[in-house]
Amino acid sequence: TQLDSGVTERVVNQLLTELDGIEELENVVVIAATNRKDLIDSALLRPGRIDSIIELQIPDKEAREKIISVHTIRMPLDKNIKIKNYVSKTDGFTGADIEAICRNAGMIAIKRQYLNKSKQPLKILKEDFDKALENVAKSINKQMHKHEHKDKEKKEKTKKEKISENS
Repeated sequence: TQLDSGVTERVVNQLLTELDGIEELENVVVIAATNRKDLIDSALLRPGRIDSIIELQIPDKEAREKIISVHTIRMPLDKNIKIKNYVSKTDGFTGADIEAICRNAGMIAIKRQYLNKSKQPLKILKEDFDKALENVAKSINKQMHKHEHKDKEKKEKTKKEKISENS
């Protein structure tokens, strides 16, 4: 796009230069990660560059329950919090999204405790988890909207380029 001033292209070119380097590198493994596989430059996927792709799926119900359990095991959860309720509410969320919910619930509880000047031991309440879920869901929706907008711009640019080529 016009906004990135060619930064993406320069980064990809530098990465290609490093991957195709003159010196043979031994025992070097490059690991790359993205949540936008559709935007990977095809030049990066040629043999000898990024040779293997491991695609992780969105966690299923059982995996989401384990992820929540792992991230809350040391949290002082109120007895009213039922992890299974959040398993169903996080359908379609990534492991990172779920981890963010757990972390944010803890932060919300700490802020609440501090603002109330409570002397009671910290408890993470259902309301803290609900607010964290709402915050993370909003963030996910904003990111999705941003990506959809970029995809639309990219398609429009490609369409204009094809029209100008044919003129």
